Amino acid sequence: MPKSVGNSNVEKLKTGEAKLLILLVGINQYDDTRINNLNYCVNDCQELKAALESSTK
Repeated sequence: MPKSVGNSNVEKLKTGEAKLLILLVGINQYDDTRINNLNYCVNDCQELKAALESSTK
């Protein structure tokens, strides 16, 4: 359906007609020694979650 016809996807999100689901996965340590551990991945996901929640209220 062209964006000019009916509600756009953004409008559907704004009105609550559609929902946006996001899966955030933060992994700091890996069992595979070929993959370097990450220092802040979990913290980054937590901050991104907070930012998304506050911007979509």
